[in-house]
Amino acid sequence: MAVVNLPDTPADGTTQDVGGITYTYSSSKGYWTAAASSGGGGASVTSSDTAPSSPSAGDLWYKSDTNALYVYYTDADSSQWVGISGPAGADGAAGAAGAAGADGTDGTDGTDGASGIVNTVYTEKTDTFSGVANGTPLLVTGMAASLTPASTSNKIHLTAQISYSQTGTTYKAWFKRTIGSGAATDVHIGDADGVRQRAGIPLALASDANQGNSFILQFIDEPATTEQVTYQLYVNNDNAVNFRLNRSQTDSNNNTGGRYISTIILQELGA
Repeated sequence: MAVVNLPDTPADGTTQDVGGITYTYSSSKGYWTAAASSGGGGASVTSSDTAPSSPSAGDLWYKSDTNALYVYYTDADSSQWVGISGPAGADGAAGAAGAAGADGTDGTDGTDGASGIVNTVYTEKTDTFSGVANGTPLLVTGMAASLTPASTSNKIHLTAQISYSQTGTTYKAWFKRTIGSGAATDVHIGDADGVRQRAGIPLALASDANQGNSFILQFIDEPATTEQVTYQLYVNNDNAVNFRLNRSQTDSNNNTGGRYISTIILQELGA
């Protein structure tokens, strides 16, 4: 049986004469086509899973189930289909992974929560107050301030300046705190110990009934709420001697008498 020798790596349009048949390679199709080199019609091309039943020399058969191409070749002693293009090979190995893409742009940092002094409330009392405690907490009229925190984690810094007078007794001062419509409770007072009166600061005696004293009371509170918080000043003692605010004990209407001011400052501190 004769062997058909065609170039292994032909260029598009390459021709080859074999046994009176001219084969032309098509790179777009990937196989050779045949035509008679002289006289007669061109070769036929058949596409099927089985070989044509009555082929002529030079006919082409594309075996569709294996993607192989054959030419029918006749020489002096035999006739047969000769393969000129084998079936498609197995898929090649996967290519190398592509380069990593560029990093994305970082997101914008979130805004930090508020810190420092968030809000300030100032209250002052310029008129006078006089009252008797005698063992029962005495509410000092006009000495209250309220603030509504912006966050449950915020704190409140209270500073109170108290102008008062007393010579015959020792009063004590502190604040009660009310949250929303709740009950007033003592805040920032000394520990319980027997029957001793609990308070925030002692108010010392004045040596002259025509003079007054001034004390500062301050603390940092943590109410843990966003409801309105109110702080009210109270005083207490053990007898019926008056507590006097913003005036002297005698309160003489002359150059020895005086009028003073008492204040409360609330500062909300961000967490």
